[in-house]
Amino acid sequence: MTAGWHVPLVVLGSLAPAGLPSTVAITFLYVWLVNRTDGSLLMPLLFHASQGALTFGMLGFTGADADRVPVVYFGVLVVAVAVTIGFDHTAWRSAPASAVNEEPVPAALAH
Repeated sequence: MTAGWHVPLVVLGSLAPAGLPSTVAITFLYVWLVNRTDGSLLMPLLFHASQGALTFGMLGFTGADADRVPVVYFGVLVVAVAVTIGFDHTAWRSAPASAVNEEPVPAALAH
């Protein structure tokens, strides 16, 4: 679903097709940020805004280098996700306290 949301950006030329797998990979980092900030959306929002504000062209990549950067970026994201999951595996085992419903659901409503 995350990649599907970004397909119009690929069609319009604002995002390289290699950017679609990157959007899926970075979702893991967004989820980690939400979990580590007790459900706050501020950090993921700022993280996403910083990604949209900084483009590869702004970093001086042109020509063939500009074509390779999205693939390299995807590789960097995969490593970042693996490191995040590996070093903070407890963050993936349970929901943050703010996301857990304190009141149990009655058995009659659970079905």
